[in-house]
Amino acid sequence: MKNNVIILKPRLDIPFGFIKDIPKTRGAIPSIRKYWEKLSDYLFLLHKSRGDQVQIIEKPLWQFNAEFVLKLDYTKIYIPHHSIKTFDKENKLENVFYYMQMVFPWLFQIDSKGWCADATVWPIEPTQNSDGKIFKKYQSLAFEGYSKFKQPKRGQFETKDKYILFLCQIPHDQTITLHSDVSVVDALIKTIEISKLLGIQLIVKPHPINKVSMKPLLEIVSRKNLSGEKILWADIVNIHDLLEHCEAVFSVNSGGGMEGILHKKPIFCFGRSDYSSVSHFIDKSINWETKDKFIPHYEGFIDAYVNTMVNVNYS
Repeated sequence: MKNNVIILKPRLDIPFGFIKDIPKTRGAIPSIRKYWEKLSDYLFLLHKSRGDQVQIIEKPLWQFNAEFVLKLDYTKIYIPHHSIKTFDKENKLENVFYYMQMVFPWLFQIDSKGWCADATVWPIEPTQNSDGKIFKKYQSLAFEGYSKFKQPKRGQFETKDKYILFLCQIPHDQTITLHSDVSVVDALIKTIEISKLLGIQLIVKPHPINKVSMKPLLEIVSRKNLSGEKILWADIVNIHDLLEHCEAVFSVNSGGGMEGILHKKPIFCFGRSDYSSVSHFIDKSINWETKDKFIPHYEGFIDAYVNTMVNVNYS
């Protein structure tokens, strides 16, 4: 018996959020979103090869909802950029698989519950006896300066002082609202306190997109500096230069923490991160003396993480 498979595909040339006027003429697809195209093609060909009947339904992302899906006839359906929390809170749907783009944009998580801390496979545990090949491949990208979002050129940052690095995130991003009980503002304030207790310089790296959302965080840094702190706001420095030389990385659950793992740095998180099995969860305090304890497991974790995902980077 053939399965009837439906792939819901977001229109990629327009915002994923609600817009009033949807252009009839197709625009250019941002390069980072072209992987979504590859993912829908991959799923289509995969199910075709199994003899399934496959249909791709393309709409603006915000037009997909549970009521729309309930009207469809399918035996399996793929839903983009959602989890059961955001799409089907009443648990009405069956045979649903949610898919989401990860920090390495050619990797997608496909899961019956959602992505990151909502996925059925979370937390992803390191594999044993890794040969290190996947880690070295991804590490080489980091050393070259690659990051999900555009960064300044490498080699424009020098310091002889020890410092810890706080990675800012967009405060309203779903990885914060769904996967953390601590806000980005509160995480930054707590990290400032930790840096004072440790007696180590703090550098704050703002998120490279949505600069408006960074203003409240910059204001906190500015106020602290006016009161005698010496916090650096590193908005024109490549994240990999900062990661290479830092003593440790602090964030809520930033994708940059994954890049910190590639630099073999200790990672401290306030939220439920994709890499929680190899990072320190910050509750009320931290144990600085044990900061390096997860580093020996980084290669096995990257193995497990990459192999858990669907890789559409054919080239």
